[in-house]
Amino acid sequence: MTATITPMALSAADLAVLLGVSTRQIWSWDSGGGLGPAAVKLSERVTRWDRAEVEAWWTACRREGRRIGRREWQVMQEAGGR
Repeated sequence: MTATITPMALSAADLAVLLGVSTRQIWSWDSGGGLGPAAVKLSERVTRWDRAEVEAWWTACRREGRRIGRREWQVMQEAGGR
């Protein structure tokens, strides 16, 4: 029996597939602050997003009926979510 591993971190390509947008859109949202979760730069060429945070952000976006940007997301996280 082979175990299935769920990645803890997502690449821009993984995130794009999950959100149904292009990788280019992910990088645009990230650089402009339109993507709530901040990426973690593991090395010069490796950047990842925390899967659990992305899932929490997506749940909040659905609840609000819109995409939540980084500043608002950080405020929500500091306040303990919503």
